[in-house]
Amino acid sequence: IAALAERAAAWVRLRRTPREQRRLAMVLSDYPARGGRAGYAVGLDTPESARAIAADLAASGFAAGALPEAGALMASLTEGEPSFSVSLADYAAWFEELPEERRTELTERWGAPEDDPLSRDGAFRFRMVCAAQNPPPSAGEGACGAGGRGASSGLSGTGAPLTRPPSGATLSRRGERDESLTLFLQPDRGRAADRKAGYHDPDEPPTHAYLAFYLGVRRAFDALIHLGTHGTTEWLPGKAVALSPDCWPALAVGALPVVYPFIVDDPGEAAPLKRRLGGIALGHLTPTVEAAGLTPEAAALRELVEEYSAASVLDPRRAGLIATAILDEAASAGLLEGAGVDGDTPMADALTALDAHLCDLGETPFRDGLHVFGRAPADASEAVQASAEAERAALAVA
Repeated sequence: IAALAERAAAWVRLRRTPREQRRLAMVLSDYPARGGRAGYAVGLDTPESARAIAADLAASGFAAGALPEAGALMASLTEGEPSFSVSLADYAAWFEELPEERRTELTERWGAPEDDPLSRDGAFRFRMVCAAQNPPPSAGEGACGAGGRGASSGLSGTGAPLTRPPSGATLSRRGERDESLTLFLQPDRGRAADRKAGYHDPDEPPTHAYLAFYLGVRRAFDALIHLGTHGTTEWLPGKAVALSPDCWPALAVGALPVVYPFIVDDPGEAAPLKRRLGGIALGHLTPTVEAAGLTPEAAALRELVEEYSAASVLDPRRAGLIATAILDEAASAGLLEGAGVDGDTPMADALTALDAHLCDLGETPFRDGLHVFGRAPADASEAVQASAEAERAALAVA
């Protein structure tokens, strides 16, 4: 009951805070597997979606400016100088407030906080990019993209936090508030070498850096947008539903309001973000689906098959000649094996199988690019245009 009340109070505070004063963190998944998947989300162009969301927020009254173009944005998030920091001293104070069992579990698995790979010079350090409205003339230590976002100790950032810091923690800041949207890549929940195996691990606790990141975000921002399907926080160890205060998702995110754009055709994996983070899932469109069509060679072969069908009724002798030509052309094009035809297949059966195979090839659906949140192709149907507009409206309301 207390956790539910805290979450409700956080949403009320967010609603009562003027839009231009709301501070939003946007987190992109750093998906495991092959390279080039930083910021990956199923069916979503995350860099362009982040840029689109920043523009939509600015149009809705938030103090958000433009983000760099997609390539520069991802380069900053993957290669830039880390400029969001959580001091080890602050983290130690927050860590002591965790249940003893969780502290022991994390320490036994990962060791001391200062031994974490992301701990450097007395702080955990993370890369970030700000959608800054009014960037200062120069950005020193703690620069955020072009925006300049720094702190002398504790959490790096600009302006006073709207959420209450925990007892014993000091969040020191300098500068004027000039942005309300800051982008991050989600830290690894485990070690980089095991990240694919550990992405959905129901037993492994998060690292010190992972926990420090979310504890820091809770105290520096008013709400969290996790962009796309999907991250790792909702998969941390703990109960499946009705989480207790000592479940890891609750310890990491707490009562922080979470808004989570999620692909609309994966409700099964959307359920944990609602049940375990208390988040709001904003369904977004899948990419446009197109029929693959046929190559010119296969299309010509399909016409021959149709010609054979007509000739088999009107001119059987000609039909036999066409059938031989079809099989010769199909063999040259390498299509017989895909159709399940070999030298022992009777001609009539071979033609039937080839006809079905060509139909399947031509009608095979594929995703035509990636969806950009709140946007639809210019030639999209009215229904798709309306759905994209609904995405933008839902984000503004949330």
